[in-house]
Amino acid sequence: MYSEDTQHTKDGKDTWCAVAETTANEPMPDYKNIKIHEGTHERLKSHGDMGESFDDLINRILDDWEEDQHNE
Repeated sequence: MYSEDTQHTKDGKDTWCAVAETTANEPMPDYKNIKIHEGTHERLKSHGDMGESFDDLINRILDDWEEDQHNE
């Protein structure tokens, strides 16, 4: 579903991101680039599962947080 890729940004720092693999008939998904501090990036990586994209990780964290908010 996703492959790991490093993108080069205008500020010269490499951004590690997941790139969706699509077939010729599939539309490209919509993505937004966000800037985060290197420490935040490392924190996110430490919470990820093997092969999990940052998009999947962030959604999992948000789902857990929203569930906790709903259960309060």
